[in-house]
Amino acid sequence: MAVTLANNKLEEYKCDANSALHIKLVTNEKDVFDQDKSFHPDMSHQVFGDSEVIFGYKNLEVQLYYHAGSLLTYLGVKYDGMVDKSFSEGVEPDDIISKVADFLAPGCCSNLDHYTVAEQTYQVYKADVTTPNFRKYHKRLQTFVLWYIDAASFLDMDDDRWDFFLMYKKFREAGTTTYSIVGYMTAYRYYAYPDMKRPRISQFLILPPFQKIGLG
Repeated sequence: MAVTLANNKLEEYKCDANSALHIKLVTNEKDVFDQDKSFHPDMSHQVFGDSEVIFGYKNLEVQLYYHAGSLLTYLGVKYDGMVDKSFSEGVEPDDIISKVADFLAPGCCSNLDHYTVAEQTYQVYKADVTTPNFRKYHKRLQTFVLWYIDAASFLDMDDDRWDFFLMYKKFREAGTTTYSIVGYMTAYRYYAYPDMKRPRISQFLILPPFQKIGLG
């Protein structure tokens, strides 16, 4: 009788993988938290085995969200309880994150805050020393390298072989489109035999508020 009760109790920690997996195509931040946007897979045996069962969790929800445009992916797990190894005779709960992540592209997010930030609009602009008003702007911009790039030096803006790539975050504020500097990269066009020029990255900086969210 005790064995039967224990087995029945363990059944509470078995989840149908197809029901537990919630997939979403996200177009904006609201979609992330809208339960009606999720859908389930038709099959999951290639990830969770022929039984399509996940062991070790109560009321499990595996969250697999794709940005509808870029397909940037978020993978997360929610549950009400995890089985104790002493109760399951030492059997570990399934490592869901590792099992699913093995099939995902590199760069998958596991932090939902980072994922929602990554849904914002970012734009990259190219400039050189001849771009109108850029020299004045660059004098302000280059001061950042003092604080974040060891042994950095200011560039010679009289050398026309420098190219600059600037990233901005684009957003709406009080009904107006606004841009915020995210970071920038400098590249120098070196001579390459016999008659070509080959760009080489010199400086690359993403400012701290925008680091670790996949913008580099």
